[in-house]
Amino acid sequence: MNMLRNKAKASETIENGLVGDCDDYAILMSALVLSIGLSPRIVIVEDHAYPELYLGKDDYCQEMVKSLANKFGDTIYYYKDSDGKCWLSLDWTSSHIGGKPLSDKRKMVIYPDGSYKIYKN
Repeated sequence: MNMLRNKAKASETIENGLVGDCDDYAILMSALVLSIGLSPRIVIVEDHAYPELYLGKDDYCQEMVKSLANKFGDTIYYYKDSDGKCWLSLDWTSSHIGGKPLSDKRKMVIYPDGSYKIYKN
């Protein structure tokens, strides 16, 4: 099950001059994050998609969030999984990384390996 509409490969979004919708942005950003050895995932909410970046767990996560909050002088939004993994919002509707995502009502999270988790709201 994949809720990304009319998905384009990251290379297609680049070839098209970086033009696209939230799905295209989420796929492109996830590919870029993955290409530098970090861990992304794509969050699907009502009529929107955005990427998240894995920050780590517990103390390391809190250090990263504090550092970003100091840099941007703003609240940093992240999601903490039940296993303690922290994920930073990279939603393009925000003014900076870690800004408030458009919605926190998750429908699905998709990982680079194709696995996914469905949320029941």
